[in-house]
Amino acid sequence: MERMRFPNIRAALSAVTCLAMALAGAGPAAAAMSSEEREATFWRVAVVDFAGRTPGKVDGATAGVRVAASLRNSKRFHVIDPRTIRGALKKLKIEAKNGQLEEGDAKRLCKELRVDGVFTGRIDGTNLTLSLYSASSGRLFSRYRFSITAQFPLNEAAGVAK
Repeated sequence: MERMRFPNIRAALSAVTCLAMALAGAGPAAAAMSSEEREATFWRVAVVDFAGRTPGKVDGATAGVRVAASLRNSKRFHVIDPRTIRGALKKLKIEAKNGQLEEGDAKRLCKELRVDGVFTGRIDGTNLTLSLYSASSGRLFSRYRFSITAQFPLNEAAGVAK
């Protein structure tokens, strides 16, 4: 009878030992997470400057930055810097002046920025239409309509972001 040889037995035992130690160390850390942290999903998103302006003269770029800041402050999103987004739009020659994107443009922008989705917006008087485009298909994922004040302060943008 031939004897079986295990030339990498030390390596296998070392790997099992390391795995066991890692699992033992991961238990308490996982238990220390709050329920809010466990439920949190972190998406990388871009917020394109909105189209239009409010009667109080809040322009689309300002409104978009306020919504982006509110999304970031919600701690559920990693929001790309507005300058980076503007640079990518210019590089890809994408027009978003009407507050909407074509599917192909949304997909290209998501790929360029390496994000999970893109928000666009359109302000008509005291109405804000916010659209979210999916990175995987470039299709419109969801659209929301909000009544906003003419000043559209940051705390109001936070309500929209919720």
